[in-house]
Amino acid sequence: MLFRSSRGINVTDLRSGIRHAPGNPDPLFHASADIELPEVLDVVELRRALEMLGRDLGIEYALTASRQQAQP
Repeated sequence: MLFRSSRGINVTDLRSGIRHAPGNPDPLFHASADIELPEVLDVVELRRALEMLGRDLGIEYALTASRQQAQP
């Protein structure tokens, strides 16, 4: 959370649940979030931080771009 709050990242929506992967009887936790990033955020730095967090927690993640909000 420190990375998120110290860089002005805003979580606008968070969804989670349990899914079953084909061929795997064990349930898998799944989470998905919509976030807003400040324009000055270095996306390469964000990806590196997420990769380190993923390794530390033993999780997989995907970071994908979504629609851009129009600036007033």
